[in-house]
Amino acid sequence: MNFETEESKQILIRLAQDKENIVRYEAYDSLSIFNEDEEVQLFFEKSIPKERDEFARFYAITSWADITVSKEDVSEDIRFIRRVRKVQKTDWGKLACWYALYLLGEESGFKKFLKFLQSRDWKIRLNTLYLLKELLKQEPKQEPFAQVRKVAEELIHFIDTGEEIDS
Repeated sequence: MNFETEESKQILIRLAQDKENIVRYEAYDSLSIFNEDEEVQLFFEKSIPKERDEFARFYAITSWADITVSKEDVSEDIRFIRRVRKVQKTDWGKLACWYALYLLGEESGFKKFLKFLQSRDWKIRLNTLYLLKELLKQEPKQEPFAQVRKVAEELIHFIDTGEEIDS
């Protein structure tokens, strides 16, 4: 069944404007299936700066990054997320921005992103690991250092299975 229809997109955009935070962040997350959709990208770019809830903003930024990464030229998008990052006050917003910047090709974003593994908040650490796993599935504009990628893959494997990889 194809869920990527114009009707489903319009329903999700409407839900992403709901007064309930949980409804908005679930809708933002679901909108990430619309790769390279200019209407969805523009919707995110209008919604992100206005989003009041830190979790909903996190999902809006990460979903925006996931649909934007497949574009050929992301220079304007990098400028956009840099502006967004500068006004983030919570770790959720900062984590999402560093994820987006790295995904779009800013290698320096990877080190900043990894620092969230040291957060005192276990939910931030857990989401950092989840996003790291997502980064390993995708082909970011910049490839992390080979050794960092190897360690990250081993860490994710250990978390998923409880087993170490034989080297």
